[in-house]
Amino acid sequence: MGIALWASDEDLSAARVASLLRERGIDVTLVTPSVAGIDATDLSSWVIAGADLDACDAHLVRALPSPFVVPAPGEDTAAVARRAFEAQERVQLAQAALAAAEARGGRVLNPCASLPFESKPWQLTAFARAGLPIPRTLITAMPLAAERFVAALEAEGREAIVKPLIGGATARRIDAAARARLVLLGPAPVILQERVVGDDVRVTVVDGAVVSAVVIASATLDYRDDPSYASGGARYRPVELPEQARACAIGAATTCAQRISGVDLKRTAQGTYVLLEANAAPQWLDIEEKTGAPISAAVVAALLSTDALVSPPT
Repeated sequence: MGIALWASDEDLSAARVASLLRERGIDVTLVTPSVAGIDATDLSSWVIAGADLDACDAHLVRALPSPFVVPAPGEDTAAVARRAFEAQERVQLAQAALAAAEARGGRVLNPCASLPFESKPWQLTAFARAGLPIPRTLITAMPLAAERFVAALEAEGREAIVKPLIGGATARRIDAAARARLVLLGPAPVILQERVVGDDVRVTVVDGAVVSAVVIASATLDYRDDPSYASGGARYRPVELPEQARACAIGAATTCAQRISGVDLKRTAQGTYVLLEANAAPQWLDIEEKTGAPISAAVVAALLSTDALVSPPT
């Protein structure tokens, strides 16, 4: 049996999974999406980022080729546009390779069905439709709509936060300075939400089961901004989830078709849980090493399981 691990060289969680697989005598093919220019297929055999996928029975997808490009100093706009177009083409071929693997009966974690839910608006819309407990939300590029949303929360003695539609930046409070800048909003929309005050809870779900649930100690609005967290000094406290929170975390992962998911919840002082988002490629190794949660072992078991393999078309 062969396993393909799609991940960056710096992904320590993927490296732990690779080590556990090799200890079992399983061949591991590393697919490093940043390796460019070595992609090919005749629609039956596939090479992506220089990795031969034909002998791979299952895939752990932690990263795909990036669709984004950063302009080089002095690079003209035509060259940037060309590289951006090329990046999109690599993404499409990589996704086609995974779809082909699924069609052949291979296990892909996370499956292609999860890809649309990398979009935060798509994810939030699905959560709302499923009746999952999310903060009050407005996605808009309209200054007046944003101001009215913030004012309505303020009238209730509540705060608003703002975050981008695309990941990479952390949440920010709408303080007086940020509120004054709402008049400049647009043309790109932002996500405005009611701030939920409480503990940050990260729940790791693998194959529909909660494998780990921890409170992440932090004094910042977004724990990713905490200097201790950023420097590797994060502190985790395992927590026993009540049934409502457990069902919420599993429901979020299921809604997003994520067989492996890092679900972020907020636990209020009243003990209620509110869903923020579900992450398709969570970093779990630090949690595992500091709490003993068997997350990597659960991921390995999910990769090796054959109970939910896609049946190839006849």
